[in-house]
Amino acid sequence: MDRVSCICKIGPDGKPIYPDYISKWLSEQEFIFLDFEKYFEKISKDQRALYFGWDIPQIINYEKERTGITYTRDDVHVYHCQEVIKSKFTTKKIFNKTVLTFDDPGISDMTTKEFTLFREKYILYWAERGLAIIDPPDKNNHPMFTS
Repeated sequence: MDRVSCICKIGPDGKPIYPDYISKWLSEQEFIFLDFEKYFEKISKDQRALYFGWDIPQIINYEKERTGITYTRDDVHVYHCQEVIKSKFTTKKIFNKTVLTFDDPGISDMTTKEFTLFREKYILYWAERGLAIIDPPDKNNHPMFTS
């Protein structure tokens, strides 16, 4: 049996809107098997900008004021992976060198929903440590979120 995959939007009438190639394929079939799965977009540029350009700098500044140590964005991100979302690390031999790798997908592979849950976790994590991470003042007109 042929298998064709596609992502479709749901129209205002509640029915899927198929791409043309799928509509043609469907018209040629007597019976079809449908398998539904909710689709989430990958993390957006705005979410990446929010994380790396707005939230993490607040954490860096907080830790510098609190401890005198300046961490990098990568430092904070790796810390979040290990301590907030509890990513699994493994060692792997690459070109005769032992390196650490994450077993979990990286932030770029997160869906918008996964990122939202991740953000809620690290905001709570830092709130428990005395830092209230604030949203940008006007996200809709902030230069970081417009391109």
